[in-house]
Amino acid sequence: MNPNNEYKNSNQDVQERQSDDYQSYWRQLSDNLSLHKHWALFFKNWIKLRGNLTLVFWVLLLPSIELSLFLMVTGPQHGFRVSVFNDDLNGNYSTQILDLFDNTSIIQFPHRTLQSAIRSVETGETSMAITFAANFSDSLVERIESKFTDDQNDTAIFGSQSTVNLYADMSNIMVGPQIVDKVRVTVINFLKHYFQSVDENPRIAEVPLVPQYIYGRYDPTFAEYALPGLMSFILFYAPLKLCTFAMLKDREEGILERSLVAGVNVSDYIVSHIVLQFMFLILQIVVYSVTVLFIWELEVKGSILLLITEIFFHGFCSISFGVLISALVSTESAAMVVRIGVLLPSFFFSGIIWPVESYTSFLQTLTLLSPLTLPTEAFRSIMSRGWGLSHFPVWIAIVSNCIHSVIYLMIAVFTANIKIINP
Repeated sequence: MNPNNEYKNSNQDVQERQSDDYQSYWRQLSDNLSLHKHWALFFKNWIKLRGNLTLVFWVLLLPSIELSLFLMVTGPQHGFRVSVFNDDLNGNYSTQILDLFDNTSIIQFPHRTLQSAIRSVETGETSMAITFAANFSDSLVERIESKFTDDQNDTAIFGSQSTVNLYADMSNIMVGPQIVDKVRVTVINFLKHYFQSVDENPRIAEVPLVPQYIYGRYDPTFAEYALPGLMSFILFYAPLKLCTFAMLKDREEGILERSLVAGVNVSDYIVSHIVLQFMFLILQIVVYSVTVLFIWELEVKGSILLLITEIFFHGFCSISFGVLISALVSTESAAMVVRIGVLLPSFFFSGIIWPVESYTSFLQTLTLLSPLTLPTEAFRSIMSRGWGLSHFPVWIAIVSNCIHSVIYLMIAVFTANIKIINP
């Protein structure tokens, strides 16, 4: 046999095998990128969620419902019950002070004795007792018109006879301090009226302090402080709940295993769920934005578009975390335990109910692990301060959400390949 012919035949065989390998590679790549397969997975996920429309609509409306409930219960504070004992029968200044109180915020309950007024606070009937001594009016005039010297008896002039005495229940931080502040403001307003009545400058009664508020105002409500943190929490929880429910439902019903047998890989499966959750996230943001801007008409000092962008990245981070939980556990009950175990510490550590600046250095570093900390500060910076992307707290929140999302998805894919494909 001619050696040249053998060499030509072997070379031809090698070329044919290489051609088959190339064709197989491109065929496999085409299958992986096939839009038909992704569309089938997406449609399958949609059919599953369509069978649970009640849950889907509930999760879509959950942020708006929780926001509305929060704003309804944290509105202007009023209706504080206060007991009053006025022993200043010969004077009228104590009565003038009591008349200056706003009857909608301070509800007065007169008492005949000092002991009964204090007793009402001890029994919880009222939150504070306001009392006036027998010669309050005369002592107050003496106190105002006196010129303090070392020879004067400052105990008689500046003692309890010329003061408004308060017996307060300070166990509730949202009630006691509020009433004390209202009483303080009322007494200052009375002193202004008094100085004006004696032809003196009423500004003498003012505290020599003129604060200039760059951001916010003097008497912010609790809702104004807590709203950014609440937004961060509920906008993270709602997509997380829907994502874990949808993916774990597939595992419980065996749909995931059948999809893998049909040639679907883990990445395709995860991407199909992310795309569907992404669409629900957009609908959720639209409903929430309408609730915030048009129903409750909340003031946003910064860019509304930037705020929506922050919400979007925050929601995508929530979806990524939902994918991770779905890869780690196999039942919805287990996922609920994980959600509670992660979100509750994040709620406490993210500055939602207490400023992060008051934490120790170690805890401040630890809070960065929470997906709620930086978005909470970003929401507050945009809504209350009007900051933009040129400020660090705003753009770092977007970076943080992206980093958390990438980490969650990488761990999810790695875990899913180990637990599902190679159990």
